[in-house]
Amino acid sequence: MDNETPLKLVIAHNLSELRKAKGLTQIQLADKFGYSDKAVSKWEHGEATPDIETLAKLADYYGVTLDYLTHEGSAVEKKKYVSDTKVQRVNKTVIIILSCMIAPLVCILIYTALAMFPNTEPIWTLFVWWVPIDAIICFVFNCIWGPKRFRPMWAILMSWTIITAFYLEMGRSMQNGMGWNLWIIFLIGVPLTIAAILWNHVKATPIE
Repeated sequence: MDNETPLKLVIAHNLSELRKAKGLTQIQLADKFGYSDKAVSKWEHGEATPDIETLAKLADYYGVTLDYLTHEGSAVEKKKYVSDTKVQRVNKTVIIILSCMIAPLVCILIYTALAMFPNTEPIWTLFVWWVPIDAIICFVFNCIWGPKRFRPMWAILMSWTIITAFYLEMGRSMQNGMGWNLWIIFLIGVPLTIAAILWNHVKATPIE
């Protein structure tokens, strides 16, 4: 490609090379971004150019900057335009771990504070709530950063741990052990599990 190559053809060439390097077909890429394979084909042949928002999403997906998509040259020549994805992954992992540490720390502090008062019984179910809270945090981060295929797993874990925490809380707090007889609330998890699995298979209408 020479210096006179139109920008849309530069972008088209880079999109095509990045997709091939990722080992994806046009259909697979189209499915990931909610477009038709016909639209992807037009991008890669210079017949159409994605809008800036879609270009930004594609650049982020491939681990490059927008400058990478708009400049000519080999992958080595454009190395300075490659995002430091390894650092980004480490940062995201650290953020998730730190966020998941908040719940246990709060539970320990509350339990310790209650234990300091002689007439107050420490609530052991505080530690039960630790699990669903962390499941919610992981689900949220998965929606923001993670692959869609893991979303049902976190949604199902979140649903069942919340139900379990409520059941244990009722069993502990209700008089005469009445709370332990309310095991029927676990049935709520069945439709929630089915919904989470089915929702993951809902696909957006492809955009031409």
